[in-house]
Amino acid sequence: FLQRQTTNDLNKLLPDKYVQTVLTTAVGRIVDVLTVFKNDDYDDCLEIITLPDRGASTINFLQKKIFFTDRVRIRDVSDGSV
Repeated sequence: FLQRQTTNDLNKLLPDKYVQTVLTTAVGRIVDVLTVFKNDDYDDCLEIITLPDRGASTINFLQKKIFFTDRVRIRDVSDGSV
């Protein structure tokens, strides 16, 4: 899901590593700059850090991009709870 929304190849992301990537619109406009982590404890889970004060708008943008066949769940854990 996130692979088709960003500029970097997230398929090459190794467990417990991170990559910075740009979240873009379909016409290439920048929505946010993301730091994406692959957590070794959860095989298909990515953790994302947005730019300051961009979390809510980035979540809103991503939720609109989820197709009914995508197995995606987005949670805001910025308050420290999981």
